[in-house]
Amino acid sequence: MERNTNAVISTNKLCKSYMNGEVPQHVIKNMDIQIFYKDFTVFMGPSGSGKSTLLHILSGMDSASMGEVYFKDTNFSKYSERQLAQFRKKNCGFVFQQVCLIGSMSLMDNVLVSGLLANRNKKQVVEKGRKLFAEVGLAEKEWGKYPSQISGGQMGRAGIVRALINNPEVVFADEPINNGEDDLKRKVGVWALAFLAIFLLKDILAVFYLWKHIFDPVKRMNDLAGQIARGNLDIPVDCSASFGAFSESFDIMREELLYARKGEQEADKRRREVIASISHDIKNPVASIQAIAEYQSLTTGSDELRREFETITQKTNQINGMIHNLHTSMLDELERLEVRPKELGSSAIGEALRQADFRKRIKDFEIPECLVMADQVRFMQVADNIISNSYKYADTQIEVCSWFEDECLCISIKDFGKGVKKDEEIFLTQKYFRGQNAKEKEGSGMGMYIAEYLVKGMGGWLLCRSEENAWFEVRIWLALAS
Repeated sequence: MERNTNAVISTNKLCKSYMNGEVPQHVIKNMDIQIFYKDFTVFMGPSGSGKSTLLHILSGMDSASMGEVYFKDTNFSKYSERQLAQFRKKNCGFVFQQVCLIGSMSLMDNVLVSGLLANRNKKQVVEKGRKLFAEVGLAEKEWGKYPSQISGGQMGRAGIVRALINNPEVVFADEPINNGEDDLKRKVGVWALAFLAIFLLKDILAVFYLWKHIFDPVKRMNDLAGQIARGNLDIPVDCSASFGAFSESFDIMREELLYARKGEQEADKRRREVIASISHDIKNPVASIQAIAEYQSLTTGSDELRREFETITQKTNQINGMIHNLHTSMLDELERLEVRPKELGSSAIGEALRQADFRKRIKDFEIPECLVMADQVRFMQVADNIISNSYKYADTQIEVCSWFEDECLCISIKDFGKGVKKDEEIFLTQKYFRGQNAKEKEGSGMGMYIAEYLVKGMGGWLLCRSEENAWFEVRIWLALAS
């Protein structure tokens, strides 16, 4: 096509292509255009057809791959970058598709910087800017705002003002109304989200109602039935309106089962208490009979009496083993013996120690007169356990001392055998524990455990102390009667 010299913008066989890998991608091919003064020219096409690329080439912001671009009679497609910049400032105004305002500057400053870069008078630029802002419908209060403080439509109008500020001969507008639609799009999006939120809320409330009034009560009732089937009867039934009378009936059944179980447990507990108590009461007298028979068999001069004493020793040993097994099994399950402390004269404490010492190993001692809180029968068992242990593991003289300490009567029972290691002292009152020096002796490790348990039941406490290869001491504190 022959170029018309009256055209403001014209092209001759304009081409633009990009390389897509090794394959050229043609965007503009052999395009001839002629645009005259006061023309309003529109380039239309689908997205990606090259509209923005064509505008950038015609305004000097991009270069063509082939062909020529004329402004009036000047072929500016051969201009340098510096010449193109001067050409754009003087002749072109551009409304960008994405506006491209400087975020750190106000709307007025964005307009002013374009005019000042074109070497125009600042006062004239300000006056022109005010006029243009008013024409595009931007109020004066908006001029000082930053781009982040206004809508997309307002930014688009500010971009139009910036394009017109230098009175360009040609104005290029790349989809100038696109940003004006942002407010509408935003409003439509907000309403769509609001309707979606309402529908979702309705569904959520329906699910919540079904869960609260149907699914959750059924699940809880199912879990409760499983717990009761496994024997857990302590969980109360929620007698809410969900199941009404059925829940109440179910809870009554659970309570009846619970009462029946507790009654059975109490009866079994009393039976075990009786067995444990009797077996422990029998154990110490039998042990004493055994020890006396052993002693007599060693000291008698008659062979016939020696054989009878040995028979007694064997039988008491059998009885002792059976009583020990019975007592241990009951104690494992019961974990306690009944202790009934009451006011007791200190003379009874001394008498219990003397009766336990049938080998007469305790030196003369005195217990100061007082009243203590103790169970006489249980204290005799404590004394039997401590003295019997001394016979078994030390077999020496026994020293008994007593004094008042912190509103208590303190009684010390001390022998002079090998004792125990220092790090074993704290374990001596634990169930089944036996020290290293006791491994060769028969025993169950229950004596000191039971003694401490009984003393604690009387409101006192018991402590074991030792010096290895020198002595072993048991101290008992009994509370004085108020």
